[in-house]
Amino acid sequence: MKRVAIVVLLFVSLAVPAAAQGSITREDIDRARAQRNDVAARLDDASAEYEAAIVEEMLVREDVQTLAAEIAVKERELATLRSNAAAVVLETYMGAGSSGIELLFDSDQFVDIPVRASYLDLVADRDAEVLARLEAVEASYFDQQGRLDVSVQRQEELVTELSGIADTILAELEQAEGEYREVVAAWERQEEERRRREEEARKRREEAARAAAAAAAATTPAAGDATPADTSTGTNEAPADTTTTTAPPPPPSPPPVVTDGRTCPVNGAVAFSDSWGAARSGGRRHKGVDMIASRGTPIVAVESGTVSRLSTGSLGGNAIYFNGNSGDRYYYAHLDSFASGIGGGVSVAVGDLLGYNGSSGNASYSVPHLHFQHAPGGGNWVNPYPLAAALCR
Repeated sequence: MKRVAIVVLLFVSLAVPAAAQGSITREDIDRARAQRNDVAARLDDASAEYEAAIVEEMLVREDVQTLAAEIAVKERELATLRSNAAAVVLETYMGAGSSGIELLFDSDQFVDIPVRASYLDLVADRDAEVLARLEAVEASYFDQQGRLDVSVQRQEELVTELSGIADTILAELEQAEGEYREVVAAWERQEEERRRREEEARKRREEAARAAAAAAAATTPAAGDATPADTSTGTNEAPADTTTTTAPPPPPSPPPVVTDGRTCPVNGAVAFSDSWGAARSGGRRHKGVDMIASRGTPIVAVESGTVSRLSTGSLGGNAIYFNGNSGDRYYYAHLDSFASGIGGGVSVAVGDLLGYNGSSGNASYSVPHLHFQHAPGGGNWVNPYPLAAALCR
């Protein structure tokens, strides 16, 4: 359980002093986002420990499956050998009574039979081989059974360990993301209040302009009077122009940070480590980076481009093949679900929603994460960790 010990509470409050004063700027949001990412980055070591435990658990699980299959074969072989051994003893001691035979039938292990030595002294060479084979297979069987018990116990320990690490990582990420979203929500409320006040001020100006225009009309001399008719015209025209002023459009929510036309594929607090080439089931090697985030975290287009196709396979689960306008290819796997309107041939802009983080496919036993792959220029898959680190940190 030593891995769990290094996963400590790393959270640093993302509260922005200006937020408490009701005056939040975009710089405050940028600072809160940076603090969120810093918290997530400090969970990368825990992510690496989780990856190592995942690999060990996978190997132990495969060992358990192999041992169980081998033991099943040996059990069938033992049944045949015991039957053959019983026939040997029955033939040899046909006239010598049944006490020895009963011992053989009742014993769980041939080597436990007290009269074993006497049997081997009396039987023919061929029969001795039958009994020796029984003894060897029994010894191998009980050895494998012991190894299986040890492996099963270790697997149970690893499952508990993985659960502890995963719970800690997700709790930290959720808290960091929650703090960041609180700052953004406060900024949006502030901007909504500002727009409301501006709208009220605009309406007051319009009402004042209409009132001034009505008053001017009431005092304007009739046609033919000696008083100049245009002495107040210039004064009234300026306020009337304000009626055509429209309220500024609502500012959008802070978009994902775009660097050189790309953005982090996980639009939220995310932890990950360099697991390129790590062992996987069936002798495979890992060809991506596993990016841990809360279930339902938005998964977005890393750059502008076109969705090639969607997949729902047993390995990648809900997956997306994506072609960037740069010529690079990307692969997103284990999504919980796809975003509305996403499908093969759909063009999207950088940062557009593709789906939501999950653990579909063969990741159902794992923490929710995005399996992300990158093929520069549309060629072979390369280690995507450097790209993810550059975009998400």
